Amino acid sequence: MAKKLHIDFETRSTIDLLKVGLDNYARHPTTDIWCMAYAFDDGPIELWTPEQPFSEQIAKYIANNGLVYGHNVGFEWAIWRHVMLPRYTRTVLNIKNTRCTMAMCYAMALPGALANAAPALGLTEGKDAAGSRLMKQMGKPRRIDPDGTVIWWDDDSRKQRLYAYCVQDVKVERAIDDRIQNLSSPEQQLWFVDHHINMRGVPIDIEAVKAAIKLVDFAKEKNNTKMNTLTKGWVSAVTNAKCLSDWLKMKGVPNEGVAKPAVVKLLSDKSIPDECREALILRQQSAKSSTAKLATMLEASNKEHRVLGAFQYHGAGTGRWAGRKVQFQNFPRPTLSQNDVEYIINELMLNPAYSTMDRYSHLLLEHGSAASALSSCLRGFVAAPEGKSLICADYANVEGRKLAWLAGEQWKLDAFAAYDRKEGPDLYLVAAGRIYDKEPEHCKPHRQVGKTAELALGYQGGIGAFVQMANTYDVDMAPAYDTLWGAADAELRKSALSGVKMWRARNPGSELSRNASIAIEITKILWRQAHPGIVKLWGDLERAAIIAVKNPGGVVSVGGKGIKFRVAGSFLWCQLPSKRALCYPYPKIKSVKTPWGAKKDALVYKSVKSPSYKWLTISTYGGKIAENITQASARDLLADAMYRAENAGLKTILHAHDELVCETGNPELDYEKLLTIMGVVPTWAAGMPIALEGWQGKRYRK
Repeated sequence: MAKKLHIDFETRSTIDLLKVGLDNYARHPTTDIWCMAYAFDDGPIELWTPEQPFSEQIAKYIANNGLVYGHNVGFEWAIWRHVMLPRYTRTVLNIKNTRCTMAMCYAMALPGALANAAPALGLTEGKDAAGSRLMKQMGKPRRIDPDGTVIWWDDDSRKQRLYAYCVQDVKVERAIDDRIQNLSSPEQQLWFVDHHINMRGVPIDIEAVKAAIKLVDFAKEKNNTKMNTLTKGWVSAVTNAKCLSDWLKMKGVPNEGVAKPAVVKLLSDKSIPDECREALILRQQSAKSSTAKLATMLEASNKEHRVLGAFQYHGAGTGRWAGRKVQFQNFPRPTLSQNDVEYIINELMLNPAYSTMDRYSHLLLEHGSAASALSSCLRGFVAAPEGKSLICADYANVEGRKLAWLAGEQWKLDAFAAYDRKEGPDLYLVAAGRIYDKEPEHCKPHRQVGKTAELALGYQGGIGAFVQMANTYDVDMAPAYDTLWGAADAELRKSALSGVKMWRARNPGSELSRNASIAIEITKILWRQAHPGIVKLWGDLERAAIIAVKNPGGVVSVGGKGIKFRVAGSFLWCQLPSKRALCYPYPKIKSVKTPWGAKKDALVYKSVKSPSYKWLTISTYGGKIAENITQASARDLLADAMYRAENAGLKTILHAHDELVCETGNPELDYEKLLTIMGVVPTWAAGMPIALEGWQGKRYRK
């Protein structure tokens, strides 16, 4: 029997796959198959169309549990399940017998899309660009007649061209498969768990979502009217960015546009006229792109009010998942309490006694903006169905703990353990104490500084990284200057001034004040002095990676946690403590100039860069490699728990970063079970202190 069967479908439907999601698309009655190209092993590529009897060879192969390969094989599986089975064959395709070459590409840090993966691998076979345009045309109706008759692009010349395109896709897919590695056995099993979670779906409170969408639309109309009146017709809608920018200039407010960062900057200027401030606030209130998730929730939900296929296995190079459609992982951080969220959804959105105007007026009065309030409520629209509850457990400060464990920063591991035993302060106070040279209990006013330092500096960040994190947590370092400068000795002052000078030279347009920049640089230096193990890890990782690239085939180890680097073929592999490996494609060593003018070797490699998703050469350094390994190890911790939770019968429906959310009819018992499962420290992470935070409830929350 053959070892592999590669397949690829071309389909059509009256609904848009990208808008409604795969499950809704595959289930829709108008969705059908144009053709299927297939090939056994290295044999000829053949074509099946619905006009033909289905291949007995394929049916027998699948019935005998033969492996079926596809690029994004979840699509082929869904079409097989919802279109092939009811109409063309009785042979069931078991998901356990499928293999996904796109997942394999992602696991090697390669582009996922077939059209991008092939050139990234240097293949001579490539996706047919002209055929791709035809496929998109033929995937939609030519027209729909008044009586509902669907007319397709089904002339013979187009169909023959589409068939050739489908055959070429299998040719490219097979060529990719020949160049990449299969998923390891543990990762293949995790891929199956990921599939089950995606098929389970995220439950959505559809009625609340519908009410919220009406409210968002109503608020936009109100704000458009206000904007039009305020600007005397100059700006007819809050979305008219150029008109608003021109109106502000006409009013004597120079600007480079009204994108979100520019609006924040303009509003910080207390001298701008009141009417300009009001217009900018209207723009800011209506530019909540996060509320667009409400429409996506509605559009992507199936008849059971669930969003399926929301998580992309290995969507990030570290192995963490990426979001699809609604993107549940990147909900904005709420500014309202959970009680406020529950009230807004349960008492306002779901109460038929209130009109949209009533809801708008209440949110405007109580929270200043309907859009901002709803943005804080987004998680709450994920809700367990009747008779069910949600349970959640989240690894607390997992990256901080993981980095300290990887670096052997024992004092910090002890501090985490003491805090977990309720015998010591939290680590943000500990960090502040080391910065201000005080006992942690005396640093409560400086806790946010400690938090910002912990989150910004662990991966070799400097002033820029600190400022970015400080903006997130509303931390102003200028007031800390007198204290930090006054406590600094001559050597520390000299180092801080030198660091600020170099940073200023690289960032000449920065508006950061002198005092704030010096305070941040002092904080950075003190943080590094307190973390010699982490600082050493940065250098060790960078040196090991460079040595491995210079000596292909040789194994270079780092520290005592099983981290190893080795170049094999065109890839630099980094073995993690879990034995999984990170991949750096096409590594090279390049001489670069440091900020202080010296020359040094740097590791460069190919990577998919967001938001452009282009395949580019990028440079890395020790701190960034430490970040990759830390986040990858945190992912492995979650993946291990995810797998065990599934085997224990818990029904995970959502995971975001370092948390698992399960749906259950027995919340008390299953919550304790989830905490027990996630509290297990894998043997490869022995010695890492783990702490969990969690909740039970009807609605998803932060």
